[in-house]
Amino acid sequence: MKKTLKIEKIIFPAIMTVLSFITLLSIYLFSTSTMLNPLSFNSLIFAAPFFMFGIITLLACMDIIKINTSTMLTFILIPVLAAGTLFCSAIFAPENGRATDNITNYKNAIKRYKSSHDKLNFFPSEIPKNTIDFKFSDESAGFSSRFILNFKTNPEDIHKYADEFSAQAEWLGYEKEAGNRMPPVNIDFYENHKIPEDFIVYILYSNPYQNDSWNHGEIHLVAISEQRNEIVFYAESW
Repeated sequence: MKKTLKIEKIIFPAIMTVLSFITLLSIYLFSTSTMLNPLSFNSLIFAAPFFMFGIITLLACMDIIKINTSTMLTFILIPVLAAGTLFCSAIFAPENGRATDNITNYKNAIKRYKSSHDKLNFFPSEIPKNTIDFKFSDESAGFSSRFILNFKTNPEDIHKYADEFSAQAEWLGYEKEAGNRMPPVNIDFYENHKIPEDFIVYILYSNPYQNDSWNHGEIHLVAISEQRNEIVFYAESW
């Protein structure tokens, strides 16, 4: 005699399977629309709730486990998997959201950033070929924001950048000569977190809180070293 499927046997785990799939899809869409680095293979752990609830639903459909068992397992897994998802979010979100050394990820992200941050319009949408030591970071927090792009490339492109920003700069020179035209900048990957002395700074926009105070303000600048074939794009407001 052919068995008929009783919906009540699978409805609870089936609902949780659908909800966990929606959660998984939301996490994926959030990562691709807001993070610098899309979630990696390791972060497939976020799919665990979908597969676990799906397996329980399948076992209930096949009459391998009874309704009481499927309901009990589902109830047990809900807090366990919810806690696991939150824990993984705390691990993977900071790692993927704050910095990248991947040019493709940067190019995808800078389009989003430019749509909401006018201050980043001078950051390049395209990166020259033969670029090395590429780094981009978003160090924004609260009401302050700081974006830093740094890379080395061929001398021809560095020279083009120098010509381009020479025409746009409201001031250019070595940082030690800038005086109060710019605040102290903080770039983690340089010694003492400062722009090295061989870089020429091109100030594109500066707006201190007061004429003689950088307690608050906004600065957009580019720093170029033709000796190193290296360029830094820097935008900060606080």
